[in-house]
Amino acid sequence: MGLLQYVLNWGRVLKDINILIVDDNEFVRRAICNILRSEPMFRVVCEVADGAEGIQKSKELQPAVVLLDVSMPGMGGFEAAGQILAVSPKSEIVLLTQHAVARMAQAAFANGIRGYVVKSDAATDLVPAVRAAIEHRQFASLGLALGEE
Repeated sequence: MGLLQYVLNWGRVLKDINILIVDDNEFVRRAICNILRSEPMFRVVCEVADGAEGIQKSKELQPAVVLLDVSMPGMGGFEAAGQILAVSPKSEIVLLTQHAVARMAQAAFANGIRGYVVKSDAATDLVPAVRAAIEHRQFASLGLALGEE
């Protein structure tokens, strides 16, 4: 299903695809926002710094996409993802990580996560990953081919 079909399935034309960013690094959150600005339909509705707050905001805001850091103090992205899907089942999750490890991406996909983006590839991979998530498709950074098993 393409982006147009996604919009039509809602029964009306959506102006924005609401996105929640969950990452403990403020610099990374800013960089992600700058990358997402290239797409007029993408709208960052909230930024938070930890998994617990990401769960709360997902429940409250019901975003179309949650961009979720894998490695955060306290609750990491894998743990938070399961809880986010429980409280916001229509949200699609894209993990952001420093780890270019194929088996981690496979584990993510096996648990209902749509995207796995290596942060060093975010400039080229983040927008396609969000598009894929909206279309209920999986996406993995090309950098995974270089990652160790």
